[in-house]
Amino acid sequence: MEDSRDFLVHPSYLENFVRSASSRSSGFGEAQRDAVFLAIYSLHPTVKHSVESRFLALFAALEGLARQFGSANGGMHRIIPALLAAYPSGISGLWPILGEQGLPGLKDLRNELAHGKNFSRRVPGSLAVAEDHLQLWIEYLLLSILDGRAYAHGTNWLARHAMEQRDEMESLRVQLSEVGIGSRS
Repeated sequence: MEDSRDFLVHPSYLENFVRSASSRSSGFGEAQRDAVFLAIYSLHPTVKHSVESRFLALFAALEGLARQFGSANGGMHRIIPALLAAYPSGISGLWPILGEQGLPGLKDLRNELAHGKNFSRRVPGSLAVAEDHLQLWIEYLLLSILDGRAYAHGTNWLARHAMEQRDEMESLRVQLSEVGIGSRS
């Protein structure tokens, strides 16, 4: 699909990607197919969402992928590393899914939102940046899961933008930890 963010899979590769993804997904069980479809629909919602509800929907999709494609059982601190080991995203420098050294990961932000806390007023811009990074995690994990990284259109607009946000991301993570949102691991 095309939007202001470029193509993730270039149209000239789309037919090959669909063929490859279809072949790959034919071996998935029902729960795995559901997780993939949830992830795709979270990336392309049919209705407008607030940034908070979109972030939660994206994270639910990520968790579904991790539970279905990660090779570990247990909580997020086991299934996310298992997912990333089994299906490397091929992109680096993103906001970590799991926090470390007291700095919040995307999971910590999800927990805050899910429990009714709004930190975006205290640290403006944090949720928008985190949402960009979460979307990229899902896009690139889907490409890996569907064996479609060969069809990726290089680095798309969002990936370039996220890399430009690296310093801002680290600053936001520090600010969030200063207001009491940090890694609980």
